[in-house]
Amino acid sequence: MEGNAKRKKILWSLWILIVPASLLLVYNFFPPTVNNPWNLVGYILFFVLMSLMPMNINGASTFLVQWVTVALFLKYGVFIEIVVSQLAMLIVLYRSRTQEDQSLRIPFNSLMFFGVSLIAGLTYMAIGGEINSLNLLHVIVFGLIFQVVSVLVNQVIFYLYDYIDGNSG
Repeated sequence: MEGNAKRKKILWSLWILIVPASLLLVYNFFPPTVNNPWNLVGYILFFVLMSLMPMNINGASTFLVQWVTVALFLKYGVFIEIVVSQLAMLIVLYRSRTQEDQSLRIPFNSLMFFGVSLIAGLTYMAIGGEINSLNLLHVIVFGLIFQVVSVLVNQVIFYLYDYIDGNSG
């Protein structure tokens, strides 16, 4: 129990220090352009539904939200993708049944998804990706790069967390 209390304090402190301020910076440096707000509302409703309906693969619930957020990123940019990913993450955590304490899962997953979105988005832009591009080849190639970076960063974060937590094998 003592370890969990310490871990909660560390995770929530990191969340308070990183996520709100960084979200404000992302908004200022990469403001979203929303020409049709109803289109964005449709995307958000779609992601809420995706978060509420997991796929069952070999008895394990699987949520495809992270794989589908690429559409939001390609259309609206990193800020909207981060905000919707955070919303979807909260819904998925609420719906998932696990023995792990939610007060540990929420800050960890929020930090992880924030970091994954930010690093993948910045990589996408650094290599020449354009938000709201209509060029199919551009969307496929750069969208794939965005997803590969997302998966790799996600795995690195899990590995580092397990290493720091002493669960590495």
